Amino acid sequence: MPKPKLVIFCGAGFSTTAGIPVMSEFTNKLRASEFLGENQAEFDRLLLQCEAMGMLIGANTRNLEQLSSFLSVLNLTRPDFEFNNCPQFGKPSEAIKLIDRCIRRLVRYDLNIQQLGEAVSIFDAAHFADLSFVTTNYDVVLELAGWAARRRMRPTDDIYAA
Repeated sequence: MPKPKLVIFCGAGFSTTAGIPVMSEFTNKLRASEFLGENQAEFDRLLLQCEAMGMLIGANTRNLEQLSSFLSVLNLTRPDFEFNNCPQFGKPSEAIKLIDRCIRRLVRYDLNIQQLGEAVSIFDAAHFADLSFVTTNYDVVLELAGWAARRRMRPTDDIYAA
């Protein structure tokens, strides 16, 4: 008898057990990491200015996706824009580079199997079902968990068939 097919949807919360924040917690996690050090005050000023401007369009720039999108649009439409009191990250292009460094810090590209938390246990379902995954994550925790569980994972282009 063939195994039943099971599709697991992995959203932003999937990677939290590995210490990677959901995008809405990005700024809080960044602040707690003390990664910015002496640049923290400038980052806060930049964030407040983006938040004030983003309110006009309903954006919440404390969310990583919205902050990155907002800065990218600002960079495309007004590349010479300058944030007040932000000498190092005053231009949108400079602010985008800062956010990129922060993302790299928090995504934890250096994860090892022991740091995956309970993510590996999701593959326990493979004993009774043929698994497929849909993920919206911006990290590779699912892929690492599959590797750690000795499960072969193949990307598919089926999502483009519609």
